[in-house]
Amino acid sequence: MVHNGQVTFSVLYVCTGNICRSPIAERLFLAWTDPSADVAVDSCGIAALVGEGIDPSSAAALGQLGVDAGYHKAQLLQDSFALNADLILTAGRTHRDYVIRRAPQVYRRAFTMKEFARLVRETPRGLDPPFTVAAAAARRGETERVQGNADDVLDPFRGSISRAQEIAEEISATVRTTIAALGFSRPRVDAG
Repeated sequence: MVHNGQVTFSVLYVCTGNICRSPIAERLFLAWTDPSADVAVDSCGIAALVGEGIDPSSAAALGQLGVDAGYHKAQLLQDSFALNADLILTAGRTHRDYVIRRAPQVYRRAFTMKEFARLVRETPRGLDPPFTVAAAAARRGETERVQGNADDVLDPFRGSISRAQEIAEEISATVRTTIAALGFSRPRVDAG
């Protein structure tokens, strides 16, 4: 994708209010991506609490993962956000389906966070990010079938900090898998 005259790969995280799950994923992705990677990441919500910051419990959970919640203002999903994203990762199937209904042409690049992580586990490493996304889309239906809401990340909104921690840990696993599959991981620094 071309964004503001620069070629980048763009990732869009989507949840409901854009104050818990999608900003957690966005912040983790930013923190754990190689700073030299040619990638942009953003988040939004299908029923965003526009202008609100990250939910306090979610911010605390991020802090416990060593990631600053930073400055965040919730924004509402616009069709252009989805159309311009190279990869759309949603908190749940209802979010994914909502995005696809609004912009059917994004079907092959819209997944739940867990779905994408599951589909790319067996994808060869070293592919260009668009090819990794295409490989994941091609694997839909080939992998094990998931039951019920197994591909959904539940909403920690207004819950306890411990609940937000559980959700943040769940999201962090998908973010690490996604970054590794796309080839955006920070280089490891050997100790000693």
